[in-house]
Amino acid sequence: MRNLDQIWEGDKLDRRSEARLLERFLLNETDTLKRLGRSQSFVLALDAQYGEGKSWFLDRFAKQLAINHPVAFVDAWIDDANNEPLVSIMSALDEALQPFLKSEKVKNRLGDLTRAALPILGKAAISAGGRLAARYIGDQIGKEAKAAIDAARTKRNEEVIEAGFDKLTEEVSEVVDSAGKALLEQYRVRQNSRRSFKDSLEKLAASIEKSDVDPRQAPIFVVVDELDRCRPDYAIALLESIKHLFDVPGVVFVIALHGRQLTASIEAVYGAKFDATAYLRRFFTRHYELRRLSISELVIGLFGDIPPSEVKFSFPDVEVDGKHVILTPEQATGLLLSEWRATPREAQAVVDALRLFISNWDHGRVPIELPLLLALLLNLVRGNELEPHVDTLGPPELRFLMYDSDGEGNVTKHTSTELFPIYQRGFKNSLDQISRNNEDHGLYGYMTRTLGDEYQVRFNRSHRIGSTEQLPTWSEYRNRVRELMRFVEVVDQDGNRESVSL
Repeated sequence: MRNLDQIWEGDKLDRRSEARLLERFLLNETDTLKRLGRSQSFVLALDAQYGEGKSWFLDRFAKQLAINHPVAFVDAWIDDANNEPLVSIMSALDEALQPFLKSEKVKNRLGDLTRAALPILGKAAISAGGRLAARYIGDQIGKEAKAAIDAARTKRNEEVIEAGFDKLTEEVSEVVDSAGKALLEQYRVRQNSRRSFKDSLEKLAASIEKSDVDPRQAPIFVVVDELDRCRPDYAIALLESIKHLFDVPGVVFVIALHGRQLTASIEAVYGAKFDATAYLRRFFTRHYELRRLSISELVIGLFGDIPPSEVKFSFPDVEVDGKHVILTPEQATGLLLSEWRATPREAQAVVDALRLFISNWDHGRVPIELPLLLALLLNLVRGNELEPHVDTLGPPELRFLMYDSDGEGNVTKHTSTELFPIYQRGFKNSLDQISRNNEDHGLYGYMTRTLGDEYQVRFNRSHRIGSTEQLPTWSEYRNRVRELMRFVEVVDQDGNRESVSL
């Protein structure tokens, strides 16, 4: 079992403090329900837009909860292929409660729950390939029932079991004993089955509370991710299962979703006039929205998807709020995109394009000029001409510091837009021309020094011989960015994807 520091390693956005708040809230609310004598579960909708890291958060939040409580984890998007959400939840519960099965009482309670689930699952248990049914029809429903089924499988009835419930119904009397008939009777009377299931689940949660084989205690947490990304009919079925089968004390659901997208999915099933918002509200006890990220925070999180690389970036020294600061490339990217009024969807597409650009960079030790590339990528995403300028500007987030080389320490300060003319000039002049430039102050001094360094790296080493009339790598950026158009997608706030084009 990992500790909290290990679980939240790499948490650059302080999501850990949000997880601490959320865990305390959930435990307090379940205690309140218990004191009030409310026989219900607690279902939390954890809402966040695409790209804001809800899956990253949920994975670590589940591990944090698992320190003190049993936690079942369900990936709804992966599991929607089986068409039966109860199978997914029961499988996750079975796995989460394995450490508690040393307790005979917990084992029996889980067996009762499994037995109650089978009539509800019905044909789904067989359609899952028989494996899930076989797992549940173990010693958990009694040795006599297992013996009867095992005996049947040694005879001609193996085909009956595998064929499914349609054929099984016709020949059931030859396959199972009275225990099996009782299960089928429960299947026919669904309301009784549901009541039996809920009663068994409540007793299971209570047995966890009193268990002495594992220090973790109730409530049982069931964490569900990616609900908004699975098929609409499956999302509805999963929510209906939670409401009608798992609404008992001692159980807490945390369901991650993008509320607006899930609402759109429900409307796709029932029609645009259907009040999907009100419909969804009845499934959740509370709604919690993850703290919205600033563009700078979002970019820092997105940079985590860029693999480690030896590629270097260059950009002038920076002043923020009147102070000279040393910025990482992701920090500088976030501040520039924020200043240039990039939307979250644009920021995601820009960082994705940046990742592709880096992976195809073949100039070795020559660094990538970050402000220049970001301006081109943002224009790519916005469908603008690929020029080093930005039309949409907010208040300056940072000032670039330019130093004179006269030894007197003179410094000039410039906004990001003032960099664009030197980038235009760098597109047109050869490295040889720039390296012999006598301008050594301000913006042009920065260009001279930066591209002069590139000249030294590329052409002034004994083992690297090339034309001194060659243009700097800056001149290649536009064509390289243009090549990315076919690969870069923009993801809107509803998760819809569209290719960029010029």
